[in-house]
Amino acid sequence: MNYGITSHIDVAQIVLYAFWLFFFGLILYLRREDRREGYPMETEVSGKVHWDSAIWTPKPKFWKLPDGTMLQAPRAENIEPPLHGRRISRLDGAPYEPTGNPLTEAFGPASYALRMDVPDKTGYGDDKIVPLRILSDMKVIDGDADPRGMPVVSGDGVEVGKVSDLWVDRSESLVRYYEIELASAGAARVLVPMQLATVVTWQLFDKIDRPYLRIRSLKSAQFDSVPRTKSTIRVTRLEEDMISAYYAGGEFFNVRAQPAGSL
Repeated sequence: MNYGITSHIDVAQIVLYAFWLFFFGLILYLRREDRREGYPMETEVSGKVHWDSAIWTPKPKFWKLPDGTMLQAPRAENIEPPLHGRRISRLDGAPYEPTGNPLTEAFGPASYALRMDVPDKTGYGDDKIVPLRILSDMKVIDGDADPRGMPVVSGDGVEVGKVSDLWVDRSESLVRYYEIELASAGAARVLVPMQLATVVTWQLFDKIDRPYLRIRSLKSAQFDSVPRTKSTIRVTRLEEDMISAYYAGGEFFNVRAQPAGSL
């Protein structure tokens, strides 16, 4: 007599059911975890936030940051700036269009996250990004063009100020921002990301007869609205995001969205 368990049980069918259960549990776990931070838990059409869902909201986890503060995720507070735009249709996935100035209202390419309003730190606990004027162990390499003192020219060809300093990343030993002293707005100083500015030293067809810093992302009238830093010697993570977003918005709305040759 054959007493083998396989003679009475369909092993292949049991394995299939076990796989289905495992796969269902995996999908449920992933769908809960992807809502831990940054996932849009709101309905597109109604805007209702599904924060307290017993099924889809995972139990919070806590992280202790290097500065001693505790971070919880998920968390109920909003981690994004308010959206200043309107849907062109009530259909799911319909695009938005700006309702005001897209550079200052965190819209589209100019959007940013509400990061912690504290400076980024090096592994030694020092401020990571600082102006060159407070550092004694860094300088512009010999032979390279030093932008400090150069005039700054906007995308519409107007001289808006001059380069007053360079903000460097101590960890990477490279320039992150140019500091610009504006000719208007009470000689206010603003930062511009290094990647969105060009040092021009060849003046074959230019109107300006000396080296200058060109920022094509912004027009002259838009520099007064560049987000400021609270401190003159440090920049916070939130300020970095807001500054970079402002210029990124200008790069798109002023340059990419315009016909060729309009600037």
